[in-house]
Amino acid sequence: MEEKAIIGRKKSIFYELPYWEHNLIRHNLDVMHIEKNVCDNILWTILGVGEKSKDNVNARRDLQEMNIRKPLHLQSRGFNKVYVPPAQFTMEHLPIHLADEALIAGAIQFRWMHPIERFLLTLKQYVRNRAHPEGSIAKGYLMEECMNFCSHYLIDVETKSNRPRRNNEGDNNMGRAVGESTTFYLNDNELQQCHRYVLFNTSSVAPFISKHLEVIKSKMPRASDHQIQSEHFETFYTWFKDHVCI
Repeated sequence: MEEKAIIGRKKSIFYELPYWEHNLIRHNLDVMHIEKNVCDNILWTILGVGEKSKDNVNARRDLQEMNIRKPLHLQSRGFNKVYVPPAQFTMEHLPIHLADEALIAGAIQFRWMHPIERFLLTLKQYVRNRAHPEGSIAKGYLMEECMNFCSHYLIDVETKSNRPRRNNEGDNNMGRAVGESTTFYLNDNELQQCHRYVLFNTSSVAPFISKHLEVIKSKMPRASDHQIQSEHFETFYTWFKDHVCI
């Protein structure tokens, strides 16, 4: 009788390398794909989506074949009827190792797949001839490098190397707007709302806000908190203008 192969006894070929057994991290787990898979598996299983759930008939048959977790095995109920017992699964094992890897290898932004995936998308956009994708990628990449090299010698022309940054990084370069610019005018009500927002979110105005509330409470001693806040909201910007000298 032919014996069945024992599961879990295979040794990776990488262990034949002389330094492999001494590596602190032998397989770098990608956080980006793990978080996506964990989220998908948990959501689809909780929602009971048959095609995407990990708790399906095939998973229960695997448990039965391995002779483990017997309360979760499929149960026959009459003719061609199968009952799937409810279960609580520990669905993912890989996240357990993420904390240990973070202690050894450091921050994940230097190890995960986000920049690689973005660069692969850039290479994919170079493809113009689907019959020869490798040649299209090589040609597109070469053209991109040539254009970047020539752009350093162009004067008074906006290029990748001299265009304003999108975000303000604290220097004199205040960044640039995203998308096409539009011009519009505020009415009196919108202008007052913008004025209030700036005043109420400026730390140097906080003492004046407290003082104005005290003035309102002295003028309206029997008013409720809601009435005081409404009066404060409506009259603070005019009161502040009269009591502050610029």
